[in-house]
Amino acid sequence: MSAVNRPILLTLQIVGGHVGLPILLVTFCFVKRKRSMVVIHFCISWIIFSISGSLQSYTPIPLHLITSQGLCLLSQAADDGATIMTALSTLSLLLNLYLCLVRPSWFVNPNYRPWIEKAVRHSLAV
Repeated sequence: MSAVNRPILLTLQIVGGHVGLPILLVTFCFVKRKRSMVVIHFCISWIIFSISGSLQSYTPIPLHLITSQGLCLLSQAADDGATIMTALSTLSLLLNLYLCLVRPSWFVNPNYRPWIEKAVRHSLAV
């Protein structure tokens, strides 16, 4: 990544993932109409992704070889795990939207809805 694009990416991650999405989750808590767990999981996974992506920006300015090695390993592991988690939560959100909008008869039926929500919510465990 070029040095010009790095501040833009960090700004987007901090504004969106560190400020915007937590405010959205707090708003979900105070609204009378409850959101689906799939949407909440989607927001939480993107918060974790933005924190792991901007972990390098929280380091002290002079990085010494001995002190920065653990942080680099942690950052790499968090980046790899958060990427997969975010991709799967996006897939489950899209599957939930598909079942909600394209096939609403499956989703609205009170007999099927709890099973479908449970399957979509736990699709990330696979």
